[in-house]
Amino acid sequence: MQKMVAIGKNIVSDPPSAPNDSRRISGLDGLRGIAVLFVLMEHGAYSLFRLDWPAAPFVGNGALGVNIFFVLSGYLIYELSAREFEKTGAFNWKAFYLRRILRIFPCFYAYLAVILILTALGLLTLTRPVIFSVATFSLNYRHLWDHSTELFNYYVIGHYWTLALEEQFYLTWPLLMFLFARKRLLQLMTAVILLAPFIRVFCYFFTPGSRAQIGMMFHTGFDSIAMGVLLGELWRRPHWKARLQTLARNPWVVGGAVIFMVLLSPWLGLHFKGAYSITIGKTLELACVAIIIIAAVSSSSPILSAVLNWRPLMYIGVLSYSLYVWNPLFLNAETHWFVNVFPLNFIGIFAAGAFSYYVIERPVLRLKDRLRRRTMQTDSTGPLSEKPASQGVAG
Repeated sequence: MQKMVAIGKNIVSDPPSAPNDSRRISGLDGLRGIAVLFVLMEHGAYSLFRLDWPAAPFVGNGALGVNIFFVLSGYLIYELSAREFEKTGAFNWKAFYLRRILRIFPCFYAYLAVILILTALGLLTLTRPVIFSVATFSLNYRHLWDHSTELFNYYVIGHYWTLALEEQFYLTWPLLMFLFARKRLLQLMTAVILLAPFIRVFCYFFTPGSRAQIGMMFHTGFDSIAMGVLLGELWRRPHWKARLQTLARNPWVVGGAVIFMVLLSPWLGLHFKGAYSITIGKTLELACVAIIIIAAVSSSSPILSAVLNWRPLMYIGVLSYSLYVWNPLFLNAETHWFVNVFPLNFIGIFAAGAFSYYVIERPVLRLKDRLRRRTMQTDSTGPLSEKPASQGVAG
């Protein structure tokens, strides 16, 4: 139930602009809107329909929403970094971290501050190890040092495991860009994706204490982000781009990917459980997400483009990070507050998401946009200043 992720904004220069800004990558806001709606529907399912309703696993498929967010994250971080490398001949890792801090931290710690206030007032109960794990982006590995079984209101911060995995990805990114400059990124990402199912199976049998976190830890869940990075690398290679565009223009391929993600994959997960989900299931679903991203970026499917560019859906995508961060206070079956009752819970989360975006996120995003423009205008020096091979970026 606690599945979500925060990603970089799906724009070339990360501006905090309106959904129709010409610099935004067409369709990706709408895709993020769909992803966050999947998560909100899962988290708010208790107030909408009976949880044993046969269609519930398909309507509220939070796991799919998380996978979409992660693949988008890898693709967009790659695209932003590759364009910087292409323009300046270098990767400014200091500026990269500063931009990520400005993107993630304000809303992240604003929500955590509210949680701490509610805990101090006695309205919530959270242990210090849990709070420490959240604040240090290590929640997905908390089970290794905190064996407490009385987690009380863990749900209100449990969704932060995805941000922990995301931040751990950011820590590896300078190294990955180093490999990118030396034409080794494609091979590494391919290996990560192919080996990930075996790593998950190995951990399931040989580290049973980590089974509940099998898809949350970096070493078992990084393949979802790696799929996005791989997609970005392939998209910049002419022969691979042509092949991907051919796939995206085939309505049977795009339609089949949608049907598989929304209907078939959840059905297989219900019937075969982990035997499917931690082995080939996740990999197949990530591949389908990549196909949809290709179709969205290339605008090759008129029907898909019409859906993804629907303005209300795009607007939800713009708010998706704030909606993610604040949703457990409203879509919560455990606290029994008046804001947890339908329709106040959904009204509340969208009001809180809009407030957070315009008051917390947007002012900081303007600062981050200025930083990116300054970075793109300045050549960097250092170990990543080598020009990449033309097939990696310029191609």
